[in-house]
Amino acid sequence: MVTAVAEAAIGVALLLAPGTSASLLLGATLNESGAVLVARICGAALIAIGIACWSSRPDPQNSSTGGLIYAMLFYNLIVATLLAYGWIGLGLRGLGLWPAVLAHLALALWAFACVRSPRTDGMSH
Repeated sequence: MVTAVAEAAIGVALLLAPGTSASLLLGATLNESGAVLVARICGAALIAIGIACWSSRPDPQNSSTGGLIYAMLFYNLIVATLLAYGWIGLGLRGLGLWPAVLAHLALALWAFACVRSPRTDGMSH
């Protein structure tokens, strides 16, 4: 549920206000129309991730839920790495950058714990 709500909320922000979202996250502007369009596409993708996570709630033992958790593990590791690279390699300094890195690392650890431990009732994670 946490992933579903968080990703969908950030997706809505990117879809509706990509410039403000980029400024808060990265401390950078989206100077070209192509960058704004890509940000909005990313927003739509995050909403789709939120919908997928939300829809897996009623049946956590479903075989597709395991695939979703692996996908979220990959996604969160890559996003945390890219955001950290933004700080280290690109000099981006947005107010939300390190909180976003830490949030994605925490979600990656949670997903890793989910795939490593056997679930009996689906509610332990």
